[in-house]
Amino acid sequence: MKLASAGVITVQDFLKMSIVNPQPLRRMMGSEKKLEVSLKHARTCEIFKASGDSVILDPICNVLSANIDGQIMYTDTESASLFQRHTLTSW
Repeated sequence: MKLASAGVITVQDFLKMSIVNPQPLRRMMGSEKKLEVSLKHARTCEIFKASGDSVILDPICNVLSANIDGQIMYTDTESASLFQRHTLTSW
């Protein structure tokens, strides 16, 4: 019930909170081990793929890679992380 009262209803909500506001989530989960196990499982959710130019996202819209005009780009950079936080906060 703690998660639901904080607006965490779906796996996507859970993963979003783990990035946007992780401290309350840590407190609600009760232990770091329980949080890590839950996050590991939640991250196994389906990845969205589009046709043509494509962007591969994880369940909370982390951009994993993009294929634009045949050029593949991976987003494991600090600027991608900042963009992700801004996008999720505005979501």
